Amino acid sequence: MLMDDLQWADDASLDLIRCLITDEENPSLMLVGIFRSNEVNEMLSNTIRNLKFQSDTNGLSLTEISLSNLCVNAVNEIIAHLLNMEENDKSLELARFCHRRTHGNAHFVITFITMLTEEKFLVFDLGRFKWIWDISQLKKETAATSNVVCLVKNKMNKLTNHQRHFLLIVACLGSPFEFTLIDSVWNDYNFRNLNFQSVQKTFTTDECLELAIEEGFIDKCDSSCYRWVHDTIKESALLLVCPDELAITRCEIGDFLLAEMTGDEIESSIFLIANLVNGGMSEDMTESKKKLHAQINLKAAKKAVVFASFGVAAEYARDGIQLLPRDRWETQYQLTLELFSTAAEAESCVGNMGAMEGYCREVLMQEKATIYDKFRVLDIKLVHIAMNEKYEEAVTLSLEILEQLGCKFPKGKIFRLHEMMVGMMQTKEKSKILGEKIKEIPENPKPKKRMYRLRKVMLAMLQIKGGRKINEVDNVHMINDDRMFMVMTIIRRFSLYCYLSGKNDLFVLSHLKGLKMSLKGGFTSVLPLNYATIGMIFIIIFKDYKTGAKLANHGLMLSEKYDCKSSHTGTANVGYMMVLSWIKPFQTLLRPLAEAYETGMLAGDTEGAMWVSQQHRLFLLFSLFGNFFVYLTQFLKSLLRSAYVHIYGLEWNQGWIKPFQTLLRPLAEAYETGMLAGDTEGAMWCICTYLWFGMESGRPLELLEGDCSTYSKQMKEFQRGKILAFTQVLWQTIHNLMGKSPNTTLLQGGVINNIDEFCTNHKDDLVVLSYVKVCQSYLCAVFREDVLGADIAIEKGNSFKTINPANPTLLWDMFARGLCMFAMARTSKKERKKNYQKHAKKILKKFEHFVVKKGNPNCLHYKALFDAEHAALQKDRTDEATKSYHLALTLSARGGYVQDSAIINERYGEFLLHCLDNNEEASFYLQESVKLYSEW
Repeated sequence: MLMDDLQWADDASLDLIRCLITDEENPSLMLVGIFRSNEVNEMLSNTIRNLKFQSDTNGLSLTEISLSNLCVNAVNEIIAHLLNMEENDKSLELARFCHRRTHGNAHFVITFITMLTEEKFLVFDLGRFKWIWDISQLKKETAATSNVVCLVKNKMNKLTNHQRHFLLIVACLGSPFEFTLIDSVWNDYNFRNLNFQSVQKTFTTDECLELAIEEGFIDKCDSSCYRWVHDTIKESALLLVCPDELAITRCEIGDFLLAEMTGDEIESSIFLIANLVNGGMSEDMTESKKKLHAQINLKAAKKAVVFASFGVAAEYARDGIQLLPRDRWETQYQLTLELFSTAAEAESCVGNMGAMEGYCREVLMQEKATIYDKFRVLDIKLVHIAMNEKYEEAVTLSLEILEQLGCKFPKGKIFRLHEMMVGMMQTKEKSKILGEKIKEIPENPKPKKRMYRLRKVMLAMLQIKGGRKINEVDNVHMINDDRMFMVMTIIRRFSLYCYLSGKNDLFVLSHLKGLKMSLKGGFTSVLPLNYATIGMIFIIIFKDYKTGAKLANHGLMLSEKYDCKSSHTGTANVGYMMVLSWIKPFQTLLRPLAEAYETGMLAGDTEGAMWVSQQHRLFLLFSLFGNFFVYLTQFLKSLLRSAYVHIYGLEWNQGWIKPFQTLLRPLAEAYETGMLAGDTEGAMWCICTYLWFGMESGRPLELLEGDCSTYSKQMKEFQRGKILAFTQVLWQTIHNLMGKSPNTTLLQGGVINNIDEFCTNHKDDLVVLSYVKVCQSYLCAVFREDVLGADIAIEKGNSFKTINPANPTLLWDMFARGLCMFAMARTSKKERKKNYQKHAKKILKKFEHFVVKKGNPNCLHYKALFDAEHAALQKDRTDEATKSYHLALTLSARGGYVQDSAIINERYGEFLLHCLDNNEEASFYLQESVKLYSEW
């Protein structure tokens, strides 16, 4: 695939090119991109730099070829070949002259030589049968032509009036251009004189095009499409008249197209028309024409937003605003409102926050503007506040907007609790049934019965939902109420900001309201997210993985069916990471997370792109349900008091029953959807989790390091400090493992300059600090700093689980701690050996619980290894230890955990060497360990 003139590509086109180049599933594509190095803009420069980095780190095959201007000798070879001269020395003087005039530009050289032959400066002498020229005459006659644009312009000036006029018209229409468009303008438009003597259009469009092709100005692409041979020729055509006359011509052509085209034709050519009328803006235009041109710019801006070309959209909106009168809010209210709102949206997507705030401020200052008029800018402002991590302020603004839209939330925790219970128990048609189910619960049942019956009540609520069952809700009608749509849009954002600010009661209530309103008023993009979140509640509270997975899958299905780009990243965040991640293997999460990140970034939603980190969400989730059940205890007294104790005391990190690998693709698709829909925050969190899951599932370190580098820049660019901190911890760990840091177990050197300073900067973020400890434990296990690793493990204990409940990374933490504990239990002296054995056995029991009771597929090899390590502590259980080591090797290889296979081979080799004195087999497994580490 060949792509020319990349220096003019917009950001959406460059994103497409990047996706094509980096697509690992399409290795057979060869893409050739051509651009002018002296016209490269910042977008193209960043794209090239990122691709070069991926070429160095990810094995991407990228070749850069710089084509500089021709030297004198090269120009001489061209001339000698064109003139059929065997001795190049004879044409050297002519070559030097041509090189001076063209600076060695290949296209200019050919054009210049062609001009010399047409002007009879270079002629073929039939008598002597050779080409002849006079250098002195050439210098004299071409002294005024400093470059090829001047040469082409001079050549055009020698054409007839109608030919020059035709070239000017075609140049105004851009490149490439369709025959029907040229024919319409050339034949039907009553043109001004434009410095030409009266133009008599005696030639048809076909004849004019044929002449232009013969002169070498235009090429024919196909039967109805044409293009300029080179853009310098188009520039030369535009210079045939003075700038003022050119602006008038462009504007008149634009007005002609507006008058002659149908609505559909105008829509398809809106960018061309907008560019034409904008090129001729002047104060002399009538107010009616200015209004018409402003409307055209608004249409172009909206279409550019649809194509994710936000920078272009901002320019069109800006041009449209300039055409509005001073009393625009009084005389052209609706048009002004649309232009300012579109401009604010476009500027926010390109990161121009100063301009965005200015547009928003002017809209919000209008006293006559209703909440419906202000909604778009309020929504933009709300996202901007959240991007700066002012979540409390975002919650307050959300409540204000919702109240103005007629959706009120109760004030005070007790009132919110009451409404939550009403929302859970009341429906129009089945409220009696729900009430009876509550009455059936005895006053003081046993904790398990209380949890079971509360679950039954929630299931009944889910099965009713206004008469619809779960599997029937996909037939719900689409929303057609603007107010309802606005309310649901704000509720989607509001629930996230409540979550991030710790407003746990409001978080739960927002989802209950969202579900109720969607089922009553019609389908909105919030409904899939509601289903996924309720699925999360069933897993975390009730340990009902089957129902939770069913609800999450249903939400994801609805999101895909109705193409909910705006909420797909959020639905994927909850559905894949907080629900399905507990029942599927880690590896299956990688692709869906990556795709969710891309979707958010492509759509301009930097906030959503960066919000798919399960670590932060699960930490807040613990707080959410802890406080939720404290309030619930006050409301339901003895019924839920012991239920709270039961939930709080349960093992939150139980029970995966399916492989993570099956989640990778849908998460990647969620990333892409998020980017396309503008959910960049969710997309960024997706990629953060994608990186962590990649680390835990054995993805090659070189690829992970390249991804960390690439995406860290985007996180920094979008000012996502929390997500960047998670990524930096992982990136530094990878640096240590790859030997790029002078340290082994100390997380600094390369990415993090000073770990103490890093921890100080994040002293209030317990989640980030817990990940620092997990990575340090893992490095101790890999680099065999067992004493330090065991001390860290004993010191932090189960703090990771406390801070990050239900987080699958807990398995990785337990694995690292267990490795150090068993190593110390084997090598320590008797007085400390028992303490290490006690801690090691606790970890083994946890893995037994995950595997035996919950069927977790991601820790089978962990349990087998620790079974072997435990048996190896006793001399009479060496056969059992050997079998368990072999089982661990088989399971890790089958699951694709290359790094864990390396560790298991190493531990088994040490067992053979020190416990069985089998040097030959020990050597084999230790060498295999080295091989696997290298492969990793």
